[in-house]
Amino acid sequence: MATPSLKHYLQQADWTLSRLLGFILKALIYIFLVSMSIAVISFELLNIFEYQDGFSDVSTIEIIFFISFLVLLKRYWVYTKQTSLRWWHIISTPFLWHGKFITAALLCASTIVFIDLFEGTEHFKNLLLLEQSYDQIFSFSIVLLCLYIAVPSQDLILNPGSDTPLETPLETPNNDNDTKQAQTDAEVTNAQ
Repeated sequence: MATPSLKHYLQQADWTLSRLLGFILKALIYIFLVSMSIAVISFELLNIFEYQDGFSDVSTIEIIFFISFLVLLKRYWVYTKQTSLRWWHIISTPFLWHGKFITAALLCASTIVFIDLFEGTEHFKNLLLLEQSYDQIFSFSIVLLCLYIAVPSQDLILNPGSDTPLETPLETPNNDNDTKQAQTDAEVTNAQ
């Protein structure tokens, strides 16, 4: 039996280090997206009750948001209970989507700010002044969209009474012997 060379050990160390760094980077991105999402959602909830007047603070848009949120949350819960997802993924997936949308919105806003600074215009300032009422609608729409698209894949649906995912017709493995036999039978029929 040959002993592994130094090259083998260096490759293993390199592979392990790259996997470790990849895991750390993914974990940091995950934590960043979830915590940013939680911070934005908590700010929006505090913004709803900004005058401390209870339900008199709640506008029609906010009532529509809460009803839509509850309907989509029920839909999300029904779909995720049929899958093999773990509880942590069920809870964190909408937050991850929300964090991704918030990051995209921040990148768009920062692009506008940099263009304004470079050109000496005040488009972003004017947009902030005019968009007081649209900001909340945009934020609520992102939350509802994230809850809508966070539904897990159909590939994760469990068989009734089992812990194994359903096999869809596209994923069912083909038996090569049956295929070859059918081709041979067809060829024999065509030859006769």
